[in-house]
Amino acid sequence: MSSEDDAAKLPLTERLSHKIWRVRQNAYIELTDKIREELDETSPIFETYSGHILEAAVDKNAPAQEKGLGLVEVYIDRAPKSCIEKTFTPGQIYKIVDSACGGRPKTKVLARDIFLLLLEVEVGDAVVAALLKGCKHRLAKIVSESLSILCDAVKQFGVVAVPVKPILSALPALFDHTDKKVREECNELAATFFRWGLAPVLQPKFADLRSAQRKELESLAEQIAAETEKPKATRVLRSQNPEFGGRAKVPTNASSGSSGANVTPELDPFDLMEPKDLSKVVTEKWFAQLSAKKWSDRRDALDLLIKECADPRIKPAPDGFAELAKYLKKTISKDTNVIVVARAAEATGLLGRGLRKEFSKAARVVIPALLDKFKEKKNFCVAAISTSLDMLHPHVLQLAETLDLIMEAGANPVPQVRSNTLLWAARCLESGQHGLTMRTPHLKKFLHALLGTLEDSSPDVRSAAAKVFGLLVGAIGERALGPFLEKLDPVRLKKVKAFIPKEDAAKADPSARSRSSSNLPATSTSATSSSATSSSTSAGSSTAPSASSARDTVGEPTLTRKRSKRSLVGSKSRKSGGGGRDASDSRSAAAAAPAPPPEMAAEQKYAALLSADQALLAVEPDFVLGDAGQLVPEGLLQKAASS
Repeated sequence: MSSEDDAAKLPLTERLSHKIWRVRQNAYIELTDKIREELDETSPIFETYSGHILEAAVDKNAPAQEKGLGLVEVYIDRAPKSCIEKTFTPGQIYKIVDSACGGRPKTKVLARDIFLLLLEVEVGDAVVAALLKGCKHRLAKIVSESLSILCDAVKQFGVVAVPVKPILSALPALFDHTDKKVREECNELAATFFRWGLAPVLQPKFADLRSAQRKELESLAEQIAAETEKPKATRVLRSQNPEFGGRAKVPTNASSGSSGANVTPELDPFDLMEPKDLSKVVTEKWFAQLSAKKWSDRRDALDLLIKECADPRIKPAPDGFAELAKYLKKTISKDTNVIVVARAAEATGLLGRGLRKEFSKAARVVIPALLDKFKEKKNFCVAAISTSLDMLHPHVLQLAETLDLIMEAGANPVPQVRSNTLLWAARCLESGQHGLTMRTPHLKKFLHALLGTLEDSSPDVRSAAAKVFGLLVGAIGERALGPFLEKLDPVRLKKVKAFIPKEDAAKADPSARSRSSSNLPATSTSATSSSATSSSTSAGSSTAPSASSARDTVGEPTLTRKRSKRSLVGSKSRKSGGGGRDASDSRSAAAAAPAPPPEMAAEQKYAALLSADQALLAVEPDFVLGDAGQLVPEGLLQKAASS
């Protein structure tokens, strides 16, 4: 006992390395209190005792080690980052893994807290490297504990703060471990990665596992994919914690009203994938085969490229695959074999998926050929082209970057090219990642071209154009596109509004906007109603009011009246044998006259309905007004009169 009393009089640095474990234990407690009270990061205490910190963490005596681990935790919490990085290297951290992860329960809890705290102060690379080395330990209990700590780290900090790439690479090999608990920890870690959306990265790495294990993991991935609740990080790095002067990171896809503290940054799985090198495939010999006379040789060359591009990520080439893009364009444009064309389109899409922005220049070379080939009549070829174009958006090129190419294809004389091009633009808009703003180049020119396309002779093209127009209103806003909407007649406006997202449809009514701005009533006055009533007394006569006066009765805007005159011309041409789209649209416009408001008196309702019938009569000369004011076929009335 006297030796312990004598040791208590020694300097603290000597007591920290004393041979008596109780002396060391008391020294750890004393140093812990000193560091906890130190608030200045520039204090020399951190440099002075940095060499003793790791010795305390790996103390041979279990009770002393527990106090030593408590000292390490306080040191990490208070010391500046420069001291922490210098002290806690991967090799030094592994000593803690080797000593503490197989110890007593309390020791393991303290070690876990230390590793998570090191992640918080952004020494994550060293921690992950040490724990992965622990996963190769000869003792299964240290392997399972290392995996458990890694799993906790991902759950608490997410896949952005934790360097997960080396973990993903090392995990598949651990599924073959002989210890059951280790395999269970592997499954739990894999499930955690699945919840964070990394299944596309992890599943290809399971190809070498036993079929039973692979099926079990695939089933687990499907179950987790069906879960609606997404994981959220419960801890943040010190640099993102406002309590330590940090600033929270907000992902680029977060709304402007979201606070950084409540948003978990997302990680793109693409960044974690190993890129596939195509330099050994796309050689001079391959280009020669693609230019061979036999179509089967050209097909085989493209099949080889498709097989190599199956990997989700491709290593960029020095020239950005410009030469390859030229050959693909030539094949798509000029090859006479439809199968070869479809294969070339498929290869283009896979290249875009694997290269993303690295393929943007090459994609602009190939896209015009793809759009032009929509004229092909074979459905499988058109489907291959559509799939390829969808792969190019939005990671290679956004819609905002392809408006000029779409307008060029929109002038193609083949209706199928125009309609399929517009449908691709509609799919780009529906994705929500179109990149369009009011200042997007070519947008104004594109809108004017779209107005003309709404008058196209092909119904498929008109329908696709209406869909694009409606989605544009939802994407850019009614305020920006209001002047263009006002140029539409009621029939086309109705078709466009059918495709506007519900939250924007109510704002996109130019007639409502014009009424509110001029403060004019939506319904006609009693004078108008009385004039309509007096006109109904001449039922049976061959003279009917014009369509414009009839629509004034029920309060349609001026824009509708102008359209009625055009519809009248269309119906005349139909009667004379011309027929066609304008006559059909005119009948729809006349039949769609709005019902009178409920507050009108009974006679006003009758007058308004009669006026609507007279408006329909103006564009439907095969019908006339009967004695009771109803519409009857002209031939039937003549037959009744002759009898």
